[in-house]
Amino acid sequence: MASAASGSAPSNELDNKTVFIEPEEMEALTTPLSTRTGHIPIDSTTSIKRYVYPTAVQKPENNIFMQCLSNEGAPGAVNKEYYYIHLNPYIDEHKHAVDDVSPILKNPDEFEVGAMYTFILACIGVRHKSDARGGAMVFTPCTEVALYAAKANNIFEHGTKHQQIFFRMSVMEKRNIDSCAKKHKTGSTKGNPCFALFSSGEIYCAAPGQLQFNFFSGTYKMASHVSSKVKVEHNETVFFTHIINTCAPRYTVGRRRSPFITSDAVPVTDSELRRLHAHGILIAKFSSGQGCKELYREIRVKMARNKGWPSNEEVVKELHQIKSRINFLGLYGETTPSSSVHSSPPHSTPSQGALYTARSWIPPFLPWSTWNESKKRGGKKRKRKQRTVKRPSAKKVRASRRHRSSRRH
Repeated sequence: MASAASGSAPSNELDNKTVFIEPEEMEALTTPLSTRTGHIPIDSTTSIKRYVYPTAVQKPENNIFMQCLSNEGAPGAVNKEYYYIHLNPYIDEHKHAVDDVSPILKNPDEFEVGAMYTFILACIGVRHKSDARGGAMVFTPCTEVALYAAKANNIFEHGTKHQQIFFRMSVMEKRNIDSCAKKHKTGSTKGNPCFALFSSGEIYCAAPGQLQFNFFSGTYKMASHVSSKVKVEHNETVFFTHIINTCAPRYTVGRRRSPFITSDAVPVTDSELRRLHAHGILIAKFSSGQGCKELYREIRVKMARNKGWPSNEEVVKELHQIKSRINFLGLYGETTPSSSVHSSPPHSTPSQGALYTARSWIPPFLPWSTWNESKKRGGKKRKRKQRTVKRPSAKKVRASRRHRSSRRH
């Protein structure tokens, strides 16, 4: 396992804000009922919150990035700096930089003391229409509910945001997904395989043998699903405790209502920047967040235009074009300012993307082709069609005259 997360962390004391499930209650809920079906009560304590299709999370337009954050909370940080980290956890070229410290753990039996994780409880199955009258959609599982977790190494959460975990799960579980699709290719349960999300949140290993967790997940809005009702929150706590007791029985589990992954708990440390730089990840430093965000907007424009992740050389070129209007401090790892960024070559002109973004802002989620077509449609003036008036026949004219004449008399 990697080293423990640095920075301040939630208190190691399992205080009275931490909610535990009594062993007697857990035993009663996991014991099959003495009925004909032998139903286990624990299976009814949770529900599916959302269906996530592998084909959807693998689409580039659904990618989620967090590229601009500061070194606030980092030990030894004197001046506040903002960093643009040119890392894409969705592509193979940067996969090693993420898996090095934050691999996907499935049903882990051990957690690193002091580390914080983002987790997902999910299983693989298919959605299909039921045979009952009305044909409502039902879910047929292909696998058991499993715990997927990834260690958050810094506040950027590279590869550990919940949507990014689903993307990595879709790659890791490809064999199970294909097997499920083949099994339900025909018949009454025909459907496309998907993940059924039961809950997501954060885990903190507070001490040896002690875990704390919460249901904080902005991507999948767990607060609206879990924290709205006390009984629902209790039932979800019971189900998560049952999963931990199954895969990691030596840990005691408690739920808290406060977030764990914050800039104070997992700041952007210099050691983490050195690690990313050693993996070939470009890091640009700024004195203000506005300059960092402006570079990020330019990168999104370039991504939409080229339909791909820009190289480090393209980012440096973009920095040169917009350096006059941003508070750029330099590239991480440079002993002297880069001449390619800080010196202006003669007769240099900004690119089309830079000029456009200087005038107005293009939404990062709008594909370039769609914007270009809409721009053409909006800029092109339509010619108004000449309306042709059909003259009435002589018979209708005479009838109309007779009608008006009769009304006068």
